[in-house]
Formats: sequence, structure tokens, C-alpha cells
Amino acid sequence: MGTLKHIKQIAKQAVQQKAVWAHLGQHGGGYTFQGRPIRLPRGTELSLRYAIVSDGYESSKRELIKQYMQSNLPVIELGGGLGLVSGFISEQLDIEVNHVIVEADPAFMDSCRVNAITERRASKTHVVQKAVAYDTSGAAACKLADLRLQIDDNEGYTLVCDIQGAEFDMIEQDKEALETCKLALIEVHPDAFESHGRSLSEFLALVREAGFQQVDHVENIYAFARP
Repeated sequence: MGTLKHIKQIAKQAVQQKAVWAHLGQHGGGYTFQGRPIRLPRGTELSLRYAIVSDGYESSKRELIKQYMQSNLPVIELGGGLGLVSGFISEQLDIEVNHVIVEADPAFMDSCRVNAITERRASKTHVVQKAVAYDTSGAAACKLADLRLQIDDNEGYTLVCDIQGAEFDMIEQDKEALETCKLALIEVHPDAFESHGRSLSEFLALVREAGFQQVDHVENIYAFARP
């Protein structure tokens, strides 16, 4: 059984590698995403590169962004990663709308900046290297309330969040910063919740207590809006 599984894994990787090579051949040896040239960190996993070239990367999140995000509201994005979703968000926003992106991993920062900042909105897109954390403090840590000061949220703002379980602390401890949030697209991490003796149902209850209603849900990504 183990040998069969290993053979299937090798075959899957061969298919993925072939698709990646085909993409690189079509695009002069470089990667593109949603029609834009992008930068990937050295050593990016094959499965991730395959998801990018096959347009499967964060497809559920992108669909929810396209469906629910308002182009005239500023965006706070927690967990920018490679900056690919960030660039997708930027393409949907009006030219004068602020977009603040936070990414903690220094290995991702160069790629995040290159991929997130589009020429059309370069002056309004800000990439910050910090960790969203509520159990520590210091120059490398920040909270949602800190980031809200960097945007004009008189009409409200959109929150896009993927912070590996820290979303529970954010909803629990940063309620005031969420008061002007009109839409929250949050990727939840139930395993991280459970490792701290918490649960997804408790998280969803906290979100409701903060004044949001769940309007959509695809896999582990939830869309919450104020009624």
C-alpha cells in the first residue's frame, strides 16, 4: 500500500512539473498570475508553483473578494504571504483607496512587495513586515487597531485575514478596531484553535457578538458583514 501511494505521488509530481515547465516556456522562463508577471522566492514548493500556474492558488478567497469587496473602501490585509492575493485585491480597488498589507515572514517580503504593488496604485499600497500578535509586544508585533490608524476608514473598511489562528485573539481582544469594518474575509484555522483549547464554534460566536453576520463560507474561508 505504501509503495502504491508513493508511485501515485511521483506521478502527481510529474504532472505538476510538466505544467510548470509548460508555463515557463510560454512566459519566457518567468511566472505570471492573473496575467501579471510575478516573483516567487527561491525554493518555492512545486505544489505551490503548480497551483499558481493552473490558476488554483487561493481561488476560493479570490472569488469571495470579487463577489463581496467594495472597491471604494480601504483594505487591511493580514497575512500577505506571496502578495498574489494582494495584487488581485489591488486590481479591484479604486485608484485612491488605501491598502495596507502585513506579512511576518522576512523570506516572503521581497516577493510580497513586488507582487502586491501594481503600477496603477503604487502610492496607495503599503506592505509592512510585522506579525499580528496579541500575546506579545514590540517593534515586530502589531494589532489591528495599530493598522486602522493607517487608513481612512470614515466610510468603513474591508478586512482580509489569514494569520494562522491569531484571528481568534483578534476578534476577542480587538473589538473596537472592528467597529468600522464593513466586511471581514477570514481564513480560519480550527486546528490552531483546538491546540489552545478553543473551537471554531466559539470563534463564530465571538464574530456574531462583534456585530457581524456570516454571509458566505467556502472551505475554511468565511465572509462576515455588518447588517
